[in-house]
Amino acid sequence: MKALNLISHTVTPLKTSQSGQEALDIMSDQYVQHLPIVNNEQLLGVISDEDVLEHDLSEPIGSYLLSLQRPFVKETDHIFDLMAQIARLGLTIIPVVDQEENYLGMITQHSLLEYFSGSFSFAEPGSIIVLEMSKRDYALSEIARVVDSEGVTIISSFISSDDSTDQILVHLKIN
Repeated sequence: MKALNLISHTVTPLKTSQSGQEALDIMSDQYVQHLPIVNNEQLLGVISDEDVLEHDLSEPIGSYLLSLQRPFVKETDHIFDLMAQIARLGLTIIPVVDQEENYLGMITQHSLLEYFSGSFSFAEPGSIIVLEMSKRDYALSEIARVVDSEGVTIISSFISSDDSTDQILVHLKIN
């Protein structure tokens, strides 16, 4: 899944001429703490509610200093890359740009969660098994062989790890 396919069309970006109060109102209405600032097709940056509150609310946001300059993902970036970017920067939205870095839209945390909940078998009935093992012992093919030999199907799987140890957790959802 590419970023372009996840763009939310419910939230509009800000223009530099809009006031801080207008920005806060839109953030409140859309349940986000960040919004992109766009001039025509050019992404100028991302403003947070904290950025707005540090300035005069009646002033245009184009005069504000931003704590986040231009975080974005490209339209061809994979969903895993955009998830990492949102998590690393603590964003509630991430702007999407084309190859020339023209603004195309944004992806909200909410739309991302909706996509994950509908796409990765979270709603499918089944059981969850969590296996703890060392990283060097992990072989999904071997786990799948054992599960299959019991007449069970793996619906989805993912791995979590702690970098301070050699252990991983293999999360399996089975039918």
